[in-house]
Amino acid sequence: MIPAFAIAVDGNDITKAVEAGLVSITTTDEAGFKSDSVSIEIVDPLKTIALPRKGARIEVYLGWKHTGTTHVGAYTVDKAGRGGRPSVLKISGNGADLGATSTLKAHKTRSFDNITIGTLVGGIAKEHDLKAAVGQDFANLSIAHLDQVDESDMNLLSRVAKDHGAIFKPADGHLVFTKQGEGKTVTGKALAEVAITEDMCSEWNVELSDRASYQSVIAYWQDTDGATRREVKEGDGDPCFTIRKPFPNEAAARAGAKAKKEALDRGTGAATLTVSIGNPGIFAETPLSLSGFDPQLDGKWMATKVTQSLSGSGYTTAIEAEPPA
Repeated sequence: MIPAFAIAVDGNDITKAVEAGLVSITTTDEAGFKSDSVSIEIVDPLKTIALPRKGARIEVYLGWKHTGTTHVGAYTVDKAGRGGRPSVLKISGNGADLGATSTLKAHKTRSFDNITIGTLVGGIAKEHDLKAAVGQDFANLSIAHLDQVDESDMNLLSRVAKDHGAIFKPADGHLVFTKQGEGKTVTGKALAEVAITEDMCSEWNVELSDRASYQSVIAYWQDTDGATRREVKEGDGDPCFTIRKPFPNEAAARAGAKAKKEALDRGTGAATLTVSIGNPGIFAETPLSLSGFDPQLDGKWMATKVTQSLSGSGYTTAIEAEPPA
């Protein structure tokens, strides 16, 4: 089996120009707040390949000659240079748009009243020429009042996400505001489950733990009308985990308690797998079905970090996973 790849920079296909000197392509796709990344190294002793500009958009496709390539990510160049002898062109990028990220970090002062999270994220996305991708659990949640005082849009949305037990990050032209483990792409399309057997892996480690096995979660919210702290609960039984920081309203408290319970459920196991025949269709949050590892370890898992690595020695997919909520 022969690995295959394609690379486009600012819409221009440079695959043929770099394929003879390609050393490696490594992409990382991570769930949660961390930005996705790419690293590319190309031997170019005659310096015939131009350094991409900072902020250039890189599209990466990986796969196999007999099956074709799959789009694994879009990235923005944040570093480009050369080193070594012979000269090696080194390019790195991240999944956030540098131009949008720059404006997202500009400080602003304003207030919002009686606004849903969907409208808030959508409005801010439009200001930065991005699209909004808001999970259905949060789109219609209403915020009575929200102050943004000398604060960036990036920090504001990160703060709102934490207050509601969500995750937020810019990715592939979108502002993503959703819950972890939803198993969807940034555009809301469900990710297909991928079956992985023990004999597909060159290396693996799968384990279960009771360290985070809470049966329920309690969260509080402040009833401003009655000046009373009220309680909501997700799950039943003991031990019970308590979120000490109060939420602004009941809906936020319920969302936060649910998200925390799901996070604690995911913390009861961890898996690291290296699939020896790389699979470009596996992304962070892809549902996995493990079999052949052990009867107590087999079953449903969720990818949390996926590293695709293509080089002269082959093409592999390294996966970090945890039990789904």
